[in-house]
Amino acid sequence: MKASETALEKIQAARVAKGWTIEDERWLLEASRLLQPERVWHPGGPYADGASLPTFKRFLAGASIREPAFRAFCRILNLDWRRMSDLAADPNGTPSTGLGDEPIYVGRSPHEELAFAQLTRPGALLRIKAARQMGKTRFVEQLLEKAAASGCRTVTLTFKLADERLFCDHDAFLKWLCVDLGRELELPNRLDRHWDADNASPKSNCTDYMEKYFLQPDSPLAVCFDDVDLLFAHPGIHEPFFSLLRSWHERASSHRKAAIWGRLRIVLVYSTDIYAPLGIEESPLNNVGTVLELPEFDLEQVRQFARGHGLDWDEPDARRLFEAVGGHPYLIELIVRYLRVVPQSVLGRVLEEAATESGIYSAHLRHHLRVLKRAPQLAAAFKRVLDAREPVRLDPSQAFQLQRTGLARAVGDALEPRCQLYRKYFAQHF
Repeated sequence: MKASETALEKIQAARVAKGWTIEDERWLLEASRLLQPERVWHPGGPYADGASLPTFKRFLAGASIREPAFRAFCRILNLDWRRMSDLAADPNGTPSTGLGDEPIYVGRSPHEELAFAQLTRPGALLRIKAARQMGKTRFVEQLLEKAAASGCRTVTLTFKLADERLFCDHDAFLKWLCVDLGRELELPNRLDRHWDADNASPKSNCTDYMEKYFLQPDSPLAVCFDDVDLLFAHPGIHEPFFSLLRSWHERASSHRKAAIWGRLRIVLVYSTDIYAPLGIEESPLNNVGTVLELPEFDLEQVRQFARGHGLDWDEPDARRLFEAVGGHPYLIELIVRYLRVVPQSVLGRVLEEAATESGIYSAHLRHHLRVLKRAPQLAAAFKRVLDAREPVRLDPSQAFQLQRTGLARAVGDALEPRCQLYRKYFAQHF
């Protein structure tokens, strides 16, 4: 279970109001008391299963965690877990599924094989992109688990956990990055030894910290930077940061310490549906590393996902859903989990209501509607696509932006709505 996009803002506000830092062990202590109230828990740990700092950080970042832990963290924040869950599409409508089982993962061949092959190369830089809710998080989790099994140290840093003030101060941003990476690697803070504020630049200090502290063990280190798109609106941060990553990547092949820098493998994960002046294509990382754009599910993968949730659909049922929402992983997951928990519901009836404000996709659709209303030129271009009976050719820049949102897909050099759900819903609003 994970928090919805809108719920994340409420969770962040509640966390700040609580007055505890993210690393405060009281989160884990209180969660343990809720998860296993029959036991006596003390500060300093050990804590209950599910009450760990990595799990709490995943909760704050909107990643999937087990339902009991999700409920516990929400309760500590005095929030209704049902309204916070991304499976509670509408607080006044669709109920949460309440499922606590592990997320079902459907493989994406050949993308998985290509990503792992790249990650095994010294000094690799891998860029994984897709529209929001297309399964990037689970894809990367599987990739890093496989890398760890092969002897690679792995760590993930999400920029959702960075305080807003850090995006205004390059030096503070890189210090936070070093400290947080060290914490995830269970290493103490050694900034006092490796950060020369008087005689070196922030990028030089960060490079020194990475080389002399993180890369010294004779084993590869895969660092995944998640939610990289959050940096796009802060050129004073993302331009020097991306330049820094590029220099690290190049050191693995041309630097006198290439053997050391070859241990570092960088994974950048970002959403394409970001309305910012600059994206990664206009940054110092353009044309650097290997780019993977995750595709949606095909029909057989939809059936595989449904079977994983106990729904043995025949091809007509799977095709009906596929024609309505395409192979969008999140849209598939939402309806599959809903049908499993509310067995009296019928697929056809749920799909009939899907494009309405009371349907299970209402929160997802409203998100895109809000974004389009903030970008009137893009909304006008999308209206042309909605109104046409055949794929439409647009100005290249507008076509590129619409594809990045995930609302439209290319048919040759023209565009059409990504799925019937989007055509029906947005036709009512434009």
